[in-house]
Amino acid sequence: MDQAASMPMGLYTVAQGLYQGILQMALPNEPVKNAVPVLIYGGSSATGALAIQFAKLSGYTVLTTCSPQNFSYVKELGADVVFDSHEEGIGKKFREYTNDNLHLVYDTISIPETAAVCAGGFSSKPGGKYMATQFPQMERKDVESSAAVVYTMINEEFRVGEFFFPPKPEDIEYGIRFGDIAEKLISEGKIKAHRVLTNEDGGFAAIPDGWTLMRENKVSGKKLVYKV
Repeated sequence: MDQAASMPMGLYTVAQGLYQGILQMALPNEPVKNAVPVLIYGGSSATGALAIQFAKLSGYTVLTTCSPQNFSYVKELGADVVFDSHEEGIGKKFREYTNDNLHLVYDTISIPETAAVCAGGFSSKPGGKYMATQFPQMERKDVESSAAVVYTMINEEFRVGEFFFPPKPEDIEYGIRFGDIAEKLISEGKIKAHRVLTNEDGGFAAIPDGWTLMRENKVSGKKLVYKV
């Protein structure tokens, strides 16, 4: 039950990030025949862990980043190569590993620092696409960039800071179709939930403590789950 609680938001975030948005990757039920490289920045995050699995099932060569203590975990999920997110100059390593052929990047962290690292990894040739979960500035003007907010799949208007989002019926329709695909993969054991750290008795009152832990970078490779 705890692991099930960790999945819904991440699944639909991945649906938008890898498939519905500008990356337009092949779905797992119709994988690509040639293993095109894709970078999942932040592979040990809750969204990143799911994105690695979906991208691999879709037939792509998966590059990812995380802290060294999570290397074995993301490789178990399907990552082909892992880079230390704390290491200087890893953008250059992305380009070297892909022979200057990295055109698809999904940044699950999406802060200015990670956007800058991703910018350094894109191919020098045109056609790069950068998909984010927030709204950092992509410094490469030759790279198409976008962000998706999963709440558009509830078909109601909302705001995130200065940004206004109207209802998007097409998003909820896409979410329903993707949900059918995801349900089948989960039932077949091909998609696994992210590791969880469960608060057994804190309830709603303990959630602010979880935000504090995250701000202090004390949560790594796990999803916080609260029993209420």
